[in-house]
Amino acid sequence: MVTEEYTKYLKRLQKIVSMEVVPKTAMFDYFTSDIYKYDEDPLKVEPLVWYIQSALLSDLTFSIFRLFDDKSDKNLYHFVRFSRENANKIEWKSPLTADDFKEQQTMLKSIHDRKDKLRRRRNMYFAHYSEDYFFEPEKIQKELPFTREDAIALVRVAQQIIGKHSYALSNSSAISIDGFVYAASEKLYEKLRSSYNQPIA
Repeated sequence: MVTEEYTKYLKRLQKIVSMEVVPKTAMFDYFTSDIYKYDEDPLKVEPLVWYIQSALLSDLTFSIFRLFDDKSDKNLYHFVRFSRENANKIEWKSPLTADDFKEQQTMLKSIHDRKDKLRRRRNMYFAHYSEDYFFEPEKIQKELPFTREDAIALVRVAQQIIGKHSYALSNSSAISIDGFVYAASEKLYEKLRSSYNQPIA
């Protein structure tokens, strides 16, 4: 029973991270950072880029934070704790050790400040309108900035923990598709640039 519950928990987290959060983070990485490596203003190339950026920022605020929300019923902190407490009952192929769990707890502690900043952003702007940011929404990114580095750091920790558990359970782990999604995002924008820079006959 414990193995079934653990496997179901792990697979759900794996799906959330690998098929939702990782691809969106790759898009976020490209559309909020590397898109500016060209000379032209991306909003002149395609005005809808702003909405893509805004949607990704809002989505990732919730998607990533939910994984690290230790006040919720299901999250990475709870998952690691549940796994550690039931380690002797889970039918692993390559059992995790006490040192493995200690390493995972250390990883979770290492991103505490990033997670807390994301929590505050969510609570003060994305989930609720704080007086401080209602009339001046641009202040949120200045006072509580959330960058590509923040997103990638949080997602990498989630990937590493889930990857270790996947390998322990079945001696296999999922392949990350972030590189493919990043390349597809770049290809999409290159098409927009090509159309924008095409001379009018």
